[in-house]
Amino acid sequence: MPTWSDLATDRRWRGVVTFIRDWVGPFDPACGMSAEELDEILLRESLALPAALREWYLLAARWSQGGLNVWISPQKLAAEDGTVEVLTDTQGANRWGVRAADHDVEDPPVYDLDANPTKIDFPSFTSLVTAHDRQ
Repeated sequence: MPTWSDLATDRRWRGVVTFIRDWVGPFDPACGMSAEELDEILLRESLALPAALREWYLLAARWSQGGLNVWISPQKLAAEDGTVEVLTDTQGANRWGVRAADHDVEDPPVYDLDANPTKIDFPSFTSLVTAHDRQ
C-alpha cells in the first residue's frame, strides 16, 4: 500500500499537491485517509473506485478545500443511475461524476451529470482534479 507521501510525490499527483500547497494552503497526510478506512466505506456501499479516484481520496478525503466546487466526501459516495458523483458546486447546480462501470479504468473519463451525462466533459479524472483545484 502506498503511503500519503508516496502518492503526493507520484507523477500523477505531484503537480496538484504542489499547486495546492503553494496557492491554497496546507495539504498533508491529515487531509487524506487510510486505505483501510476508504475500503470500509466502499464495502458498505458495495462500491468499487478506479485507481485514480482511490488515490485522490487517500490524498484528500478530509481536505477542506473551500471555493465554489466541493469534492464529495467518501462517506457520501454512491452509485446512482450508473454514475458516481465526485464533485459538485456549492449551489448544487453542477455535478460531475464517473460511470460506475468504469471502476476497472485506471483514470476514467468524467461526465457533467447535469448538462449532458452521456458526453465526456473531462478525458480523465486527473484532468478534472487539475482543472478544479486551480480555480
